[in-house]
Amino acid sequence: MIIYSDPSIASTDPQLSSPDKYERQVILHDMEALQSYSVPWPVGTLFATIREKFEFELAPPDAEDYHLLTAAGLRLYHLPDPAGHWYMDAIGAAGDGISDDQAVWQTALLRCPANAKLTFTQGRTYLISGRTSFTNDFRNADLPKARNFHIEAYGATIRLGDFTGTELAHFYHNPGAGGAGSGLAGDSWNNDLWEFVWEGGTIDGNGQNQHFRHCAELRDGSGVVVSSYAALPGAQEAAQATAQVFGPGGFWEINPAAVSIDTGYIGPLILCYGLDRMTVRDVTLRNLATDGFVAANAQGTVRFENCRAINCLPTNDQFVINYVADGRAPGSQLTAFKVDKPRSRAVLELTPGDVLPVPGDKIIGLSSGCTASVSSVSGNRLELYNIYGIEEFHSGEALKINWTNSTTTVVTYRLVSTLNATWDGCYGEVGNTLLGYIETSGPQVGCVANVENCYGIDQGTTAARFEHTHTIQISGFSTRCSHLSSDPLKVLPYSSQTGVNVGGSSALVKISNLSCHNSRINGENAAQKNWEMSNVTILINDTDPVFNPVTGGPSTVTGLVASSGHVSNLRISSERTIHGDYPISTAVNFNGGDVYGFIIEGCRTGLAYVERASGPGRISNATEIAISKPLLTQGRSIVLEGFEVEDCRRGVEFNVLSNGCDVRVSLRFRRIAENCVISTDSDMPLLVLDGCLFQDFGLDTSLDDELRAAIGGEGGAQANMLVLDNCVFQKIDPDCAPYRLVAQNGIDHVRERDSIFLPAGETFLTQVSGADTANLDPLHTFALGTNTAPLPEASTHQVRIAGPDGTAYFLPAFATPWTS
Repeated sequence: MIIYSDPSIASTDPQLSSPDKYERQVILHDMEALQSYSVPWPVGTLFATIREKFEFELAPPDAEDYHLLTAAGLRLYHLPDPAGHWYMDAIGAAGDGISDDQAVWQTALLRCPANAKLTFTQGRTYLISGRTSFTNDFRNADLPKARNFHIEAYGATIRLGDFTGTELAHFYHNPGAGGAGSGLAGDSWNNDLWEFVWEGGTIDGNGQNQHFRHCAELRDGSGVVVSSYAALPGAQEAAQATAQVFGPGGFWEINPAAVSIDTGYIGPLILCYGLDRMTVRDVTLRNLATDGFVAANAQGTVRFENCRAINCLPTNDQFVINYVADGRAPGSQLTAFKVDKPRSRAVLELTPGDVLPVPGDKIIGLSSGCTASVSSVSGNRLELYNIYGIEEFHSGEALKINWTNSTTTVVTYRLVSTLNATWDGCYGEVGNTLLGYIETSGPQVGCVANVENCYGIDQGTTAARFEHTHTIQISGFSTRCSHLSSDPLKVLPYSSQTGVNVGGSSALVKISNLSCHNSRINGENAAQKNWEMSNVTILINDTDPVFNPVTGGPSTVTGLVASSGHVSNLRISSERTIHGDYPISTAVNFNGGDVYGFIIEGCRTGLAYVERASGPGRISNATEIAISKPLLTQGRSIVLEGFEVEDCRRGVEFNVLSNGCDVRVSLRFRRIAENCVISTDSDMPLLVLDGCLFQDFGLDTSLDDELRAAIGGEGGAQANMLVLDNCVFQKIDPDCAPYRLVAQNGIDHVRERDSIFLPAGETFLTQVSGADTANLDPLHTFALGTNTAPLPEASTHQVRIAGPDGTAYFLPAFATPWTS
């Protein structure tokens, strides 16, 4: 029999879930009508509302397990809809963001039917304050022993009470015997395992946190910066944030729980102990001052999918997995962490402790985005894919990996010990280290770190760090360190702003498509290794560096520091600082490496310690020297060819570090203040200048003419044999120096062939002195003294030069002259 509380709704033909199951069915307009309905129908009568489509069953008048007590005194059980949804609104939640729904929330968790979905209504806001904690261990039997929870909140907002010590829900599900008061039982893995699922919605801390860019912005009550608030006694309680504040009093304390139970969180937002599986999907967390979802002592898979945390406290993690002990049943397998959906966003911490892997275990498999903090994991492989974090702040790394195997205990929080690590599609904003991989046990063969398609902005110190890693592979990585946002108080020197930092004992470094903005590539602490780099960009345009008390001047940095190998398609540039100089001291410090195709703009020194540099390319605006101290082991040649050196103080300087090597230079020099080429290496057997353009050199007229020569200058052009082939000397600027060559101090042989002087009729002086006349070859050597024209010589394909010991050297005719 169907009873309509209002005859006008009889024609609506209400859709009931099980109309044939109930003898009596009472149909009402809405929940308001239900609250006031007082007809005492028999127990078991079905009640339904047209507007909300909620259904209820009338409970006995003395029932204690009812779901809703109406204003008229009826006790009702709320029935799930056909899709399994069991609604907070149906059991009395206001959902207006003002009324406190904590009591309804507690009732819902205790009494929601098995296998139903506890549902928050889309578009509504639920204010929940206070603490909600349940146990079913030996101390308390609040929960049924095998209870699962499935909560759905798509489109809804759950707002926490403002500074009320809110814990949204804590579940202690450890029915085994254990220490009183701990809630953790040693054999809890195998007792009454249960599952927790939360899908959708936004959980808002409601003033439990504030938005700030960096820990350096934290102040105490007097406005003084508290940079180490975690270590100073009392500083946690005093530290305040000045960027944007929420809550009473106009400020927010870093650790409210340290002050009193009523000023902040007591523990994590959602804490689940002793469960089988946990899934958190499509959830956004905002303004939280504590950990978010925490799974502890889980038997099986803990999964976060498409989750996001915004404006959450940097000293906490929002999605946490903590394994306390390994008590799995024999033959069971563990998937400690898994993320599946693309564009997933989460902040997580994984701390399995002393869990030992068994065959088949997948310790970590992240295939979606999250900014992660991973520590103390057993296993031999770590893969992170599509990592995405927005505005999640960390006191340490935005992604840190603390790794322990079954025989090694790592005590430093950055260290890892594993065979392979992969970061693919990682993204992070504001942090100290975006990617960190440090191998603690030395460069094992096969130990590989892979970084692909990653991006980090406002990195405070190091974007990617690798230590003791056999092979480092980076493909597609962009990072930006900005003093304005990462270091607002200007306390960090440029040297601390490192895009990629490679530590010791790495054997192979392969980098392609790398961009570092206000940061650099640092391998200066590395052991000998082979570097392969291509498509690398380094830009420093922060023009206000910190003052360096050691040097007595502004901070500077080397753009790329590496050892043997090669780099191609390289661009390094910087802008002048407010101090008038460039922040890059040396653009490339490549210990015995090769550079192919590059642009270097704005530095003090362009290339240092390179073995070979080949164009196309350009070095411009080097305030000290474009190329310094080319370096090679004995028995090979140093080659500098095919690129331009423009608007620099000096061009190329060779010194004793050339180690007795032959040298060939084929470059275009334009607008050089002093010398284009100078050598102070008396052990250099052969220096060949082949097809070089010397255009407007020695433009600093404050120096003596001899010190401004295109080749030579103070210290001379020392080499046992100096050869000029097919060179062009061009004067456009009237301040161009009159000398093309000043050679002295041990020059045994000097030869010039097919030089071109521009404009026509221009003369450039030469001065050769101090040569050993006993070893001079008169056919191929300048006469001592001053020459005003090139030495006539037949154009042959081979030129014989006699060495100091009488050995005959045959030189080919090199490249044709540069055209002007």
